[in-house]
Amino acid sequence: MKKIILLIIIYGFCRNVFCQTKTKQYYITVESEEGEFLNNTKKYTYVLYNSDIERINKLELDLAKRMKFLTSLGGDHYEHFIYYDTYGYKKINVVNILKPSMDFTIVEGKAPIGGYFAKEFYLMGDNIVFNKINSTKPIFYTLNWKNGEQNEVAIKIEGVSKNSISLNSVVRAYKSIIINLHGIKKARPQNFLVLLDEKINQKKIVEFPISKQSITNFYYNYTNDEGEYLVNGTLSESEEKNSLFFLSKIKNDSLIFYKSYTFLQLEDFFKYTDIKNKAEAILNSRYYKAGETFLDYHVTCKNVVQTKDGYIIFGEAYYPVYRKETVKHPMAVEIKKVFDGNQYTHTYVVKLDKKGDLKWSKIFEMDTKSIHENSKLTLYDNNTVELKFNYQDKEMVKIIDENGIIIK
Repeated sequence: MKKIILLIIIYGFCRNVFCQTKTKQYYITVESEEGEFLNNTKKYTYVLYNSDIERINKLELDLAKRMKFLTSLGGDHYEHFIYYDTYGYKKINVVNILKPSMDFTIVEGKAPIGGYFAKEFYLMGDNIVFNKINSTKPIFYTLNWKNGEQNEVAIKIEGVSKNSISLNSVVRAYKSIIINLHGIKKARPQNFLVLLDEKINQKKIVEFPISKQSITNFYYNYTNDEGEYLVNGTLSESEEKNSLFFLSKIKNDSLIFYKSYTFLQLEDFFKYTDIKNKAEAILNSRYYKAGETFLDYHVTCKNVVQTKDGYIIFGEAYYPVYRKETVKHPMAVEIKKVFDGNQYTHTYVVKLDKKGDLKWSKIFEMDTKSIHENSKLTLYDNNTVELKFNYQDKEMVKIIDENGIIIK
């Protein structure tokens, strides 16, 4: 019986895997089917499409059946298809296909000691960079897709013990990757950002004045000034709870400012919830002053939007929902608490000045249960913003002027 797996990667939808040659764009899909039982192979068909979704070329390859397709990475001229060995995870294969000729090469590599599943792959020039899943060690591995050369890259921070450094998150920024790390420096926990350039050289280290929280998610954006960029995202005191959002500006590898805010500081944040009294009690208590809360509330933080006189940050607030399930055993009955999605209650818009200080904030009710982050924001030339979000699964639109006045 033939089993066909179709993995279509479409420009603008999933990954940018198009190849631009003059005015033409190309992308490749891969299909697989079981080969003959005795030869223990699997046939892969790579199909080349142009931007009009016209099928213009194809390539067929036989790979060992134990090699499982993992992901693909799109470069300027090549598409790279990554496979791993399901028999002990000892081998990695990368199929490199040139667009539009479909000429190909295959390079082989070995998986890191201790098992192999990558959290994410990054195409950095001639290298594919990855790290092991479920590992917080600040170690990355490179595989040269041209010659198969492999290296191990250990991230080091001066004055920080390597045993105290843990990996939090990674984002792609143009031709670099930005790595967020947590470590102990001078007996205090700190957050750091490290940049790896296209040649896998460790270039920049920025230290954040964050000790109690860890950066759980962040964005990295260059401004119009040379050597200056913005970093914003969410902070958490535990891996599962994002209770704060932050904005920072960095220039020539020096931190210009860093500001963080908890949802308790936003105007009318609990207007649409049934825990308003509890929130206000915490706001006026010593726990809030110590930067601690006991509300099981989370915030998302979208990519910062730059305006003429500052910045706009927006996102959603939500809390996890659980349901009870009864499991019958031969001698007992067990009641289990099962995660049942997230209840989104608010979307928020925050205006910050050029120093990152809060100017105004607006809260809108969402009342929707979804696994998706729903709000979208558009900035117009007159500094007016348009916010689109879901309210009870219906799209709503709000327009806010530069002074925080709701026009619509």
